Amino acid sequence: MTERIRLLSEDVPYFRDIERTISRFTGETGIEVDVSFRFLTDLWTHTERAYTEAPAPWDVVVTDEMILAIFVARDRVRPLDDLVARDRYDASDYIAASLDLARFGGSLYGIPYANMCNVLGYRRDLLERFDVGVPSSMEELVDAAQTVQSRLRAAGNDGTYGFLSRGRAGHGFNVWILASTFFPAWGATWFDEQGRPALDSEATTCALEAYVRLLRDAGPPESSLLLWTEAHDRFEAGEAAFFIDAATELTLMHDGGGPHADAIGVAPVPYGPGGTRHSGLYGPMFAIPAASRHVEAAWELVKFAASPAQIRSDALNGGNPEVARMSVVRSADYRARFSADVADAVLRTRELARNERPRVERWFEIGDVAGEAIERAIAGGEPRRLLAEAQERVAALVGGRVRWLA
Repeated sequence: MTERIRLLSEDVPYFRDIERTISRFTGETGIEVDVSFRFLTDLWTHTERAYTEAPAPWDVVVTDEMILAIFVARDRVRPLDDLVARDRYDASDYIAASLDLARFGGSLYGIPYANMCNVLGYRRDLLERFDVGVPSSMEELVDAAQTVQSRLRAAGNDGTYGFLSRGRAGHGFNVWILASTFFPAWGATWFDEQGRPALDSEATTCALEAYVRLLRDAGPPESSLLLWTEAHDRFEAGEAAFFIDAATELTLMHDGGGPHADAIGVAPVPYGPGGTRHSGLYGPMFAIPAASRHVEAAWELVKFAASPAQIRSDALNGGNPEVARMSVVRSADYRARFSADVADAVLRTRELARNERPRVERWFEIGDVAGEAIERAIAGGEPRRLLAEAQERVAALVGGRVRWLA
């Protein structure tokens, strides 16, 4: 009887190459795979089901590291150490920060698939037209975005802005940018050494004020409502000079061949007041729920999907420049497939890669509180007051002190 397993993945273009992977996998192994794609707003609910229901409704989950931490702590994810040792699985091709996302208590619970980090996208043509340099600091970014927008307005262009980025709360939309890049660039932390919330710190406030200034002074008036997909689409359409998000988003624009594709440049995220750059790290990985009834078949799929040959195919054919295997990212084929500045920027992010978000109990509720404060600040609220309110709400959620999961 043919064995059939199920896989759950986020529904984004750069993960869709898994469908070709599955076809090849079934052809070689005879194991059939049903794949379910869910957009982020639904993915979390289905991932929770994958880890909490028995038997598990999915045998392999392309999982977020923040979700993984929660369910590892509940013993709902299968450790992979015995399988890795038995099959002599080579993990030397991954950066340490990527493996750290999958390791708890010395055990490995996931195999890295992608390492996604923030970069700065910019329009070469607009910067050249107005004699504005690529900003290397956050202060320069604010000034450059305001300068380009004011000169566009003086030239009679009312539809192009200085800066586009995420604004909407919920499901980590705006929190990804703030937590991964802006907060740490100002030296902000979510909790102090005793685990007490620190959302109302001076560093956090200054970071949010800078982000708000960018979007209020140089972004569209509806910035507080933008998802990353909407900000992506509008930057791709030529509606802004600068854009911050994962490098893969810029590659999708290059591949899309839109009217401004050739003018889009990519650079490292600007450094903050302390002189450090923070790209963050989102590390989707293959994990197996503890209640899977098909562990061996699931492991065979994980090994196949994460193999060097398959990851190379995902990068070159699937258009994902942020695959986890460094041998692929450093290859000549990779550099020929993507633009030189994309290749250079991705390599630079690997030096900076670090998950800046705290892996703690009740993270998603905490993130929602922070996200709401961020959205309201962008919409016109006072950042300091809103963060003080968020501080009180988070303190009540965690009972004064947070419990760390990693």
